[in-house]
Amino acid sequence: MMLTTPQAAERLNVHPETIRRMIKNGTLSAVVFNNASRARIRIDELELQRFIDQNTIPRPDRTG
Repeated sequence: MMLTTPQAAERLNVHPETIRRMIKNGTLSAVVFNNASRARIRIDELELQRFIDQNTIPRPDRTG
């Protein structure tokens, strides 16, 4: 599934502009569809999950 910039931002709990900056600097991969009126950015859901997995610090197990 392809996500819009606001959808990806909501999943990461950041502003959509942060997602755009991450794409621009190469931190996050995206596909840009150029339309006659403007470009549309889409982020692959699996790519976003990969980013989350690689950039999340696991919480220590507090059991026992």
